[in-house]
Amino acid sequence: MTGRDPTPPVGDDAVFGVSGFRSRVAESFTPLVVLRLTQAFATLVRKRGGTSVVVGRDTRPSGISAFHAAAAGLTASGLNVVDVGVAPTPTVLHAAAAYGADGCMTITASHNPAEWNGVEFAAENGRLLAAEEREALASAFERGSTALAAWDAQGRHAVRDDAIDQHIERILGLPEVDAEAVSERRPRVVIDACNGAGSTISPALLRRLGCDVVELYCTPDGRFPRSTEPTGEGIGALREAVRNEGADIGFAHDVDADRTVLVDERGEFLPEEYTFALVADAILRDDRRPVVTTAVTGGLVDEVAAAHGVDVFRTPVGVGHVVDRMREVDAAVGGESTGGVVIPGTHLTADGIAALAVIVTGMARGDMSLSAWAARFRRYHLVKAKAPMDGAMDVENALAALVGMYPDASMNRMDGLKLEFGDAWLVVRPSGTEPVLRVFAESPDRDRAEGLVAQALERVREVTG
Repeated sequence: MTGRDPTPPVGDDAVFGVSGFRSRVAESFTPLVVLRLTQAFATLVRKRGGTSVVVGRDTRPSGISAFHAAAAGLTASGLNVVDVGVAPTPTVLHAAAAYGADGCMTITASHNPAEWNGVEFAAENGRLLAAEEREALASAFERGSTALAAWDAQGRHAVRDDAIDQHIERILGLPEVDAEAVSERRPRVVIDACNGAGSTISPALLRRLGCDVVELYCTPDGRFPRSTEPTGEGIGALREAVRNEGADIGFAHDVDADRTVLVDERGEFLPEEYTFALVADAILRDDRRPVVTTAVTGGLVDEVAAAHGVDVFRTPVGVGHVVDRMREVDAAVGGESTGGVVIPGTHLTADGIAALAVIVTGMARGDMSLSAWAARFRRYHLVKAKAPMDGAMDVENALAALVGMYPDASMNRMDGLKLEFGDAWLVVRPSGTEPVLRVFAESPDRDRAEGLVAQALERVREVTG
């Protein structure tokens, strides 16, 4: 039975973008909202003749009630739920492909703060939704669309406990991953999973590779001991642990482990874009297809691609945009400046777990330290900041004011505003995952990059009040 139910109200804090729906818990993220989102998604799955949906979640406490709301929405719509429990987003998508499911849902807010949660959706076999599918889902939610099943056509609920093991086996089979080479070197590795969804899989994978593993914040209880977004400022404990343990490398995930950032053997944080750049360097040694990244990813990946003689294609921010372009150009690898990397051999989505396996393999095969590997490339300084944005902010007016500040700059409007100044650039764009305006600047000169960000923030505040 198809129909419509009133759509529950959502506030200005809610974001419905490339990464699905996100909002603050108990405000716009409630079990009722999740139920309505799921019912809207179910109408699209059933329209394609689908019968099963994989559902997983990160460790946020609100994920339990959200899971039950999602399961209710799916089974009431006649769809079978394949419950993989707590699992990273890339693991959930990989499971959808492994099980031949007709869709999947991950209950996560990824790197957003602890008070947030969200739902990410994918189509058959874990394929990320295309732009028109994302629009159709948002429209179905706004209309309150439902497709309820009769009493004798209700969906069923089944638990699968092999999603993590299957994901690990897939990663170990990548040509860019070499357990024999890693185990011969037996690197000492500290892994910081922020007590999130990567707490089980990443230590297990590293041990399968032959690493000597030190676990930091790998209790999957949803009590986040640091910032949920792994940045240099937020992972001080990891840096200290690497130094104290005499480790060769440290890794840090966000809550759903689609991102990984790096700490070298000296305890020094490598800016987030190094994860993508070094994974790309490892893959491009044997695969000379193009690279895809976003408009706000810095010049480091261009340098890596040039060293291997391959092209770089850019997209708007968001892994969905990156994946769409990767399909178009048959790319070897894709990624963003956040520590997210798309390795096609595992699945077409950002996979922070696969990334750490490629990194430790690259170090072993090259017989080099992480700092030595990173030093092969020119150092770029990518500075990031953000400003609160409410529904009343006139974003276009703010961007126009910035254009007026730099009349001689080259302008690009692919995603927000990008101004290029020869050896430096500035990007200002609305976030797709939280209600903020993001500001990025890059230059070989850190002072220059910081100055561009400070000037942009000041101008935005002047214009928007």
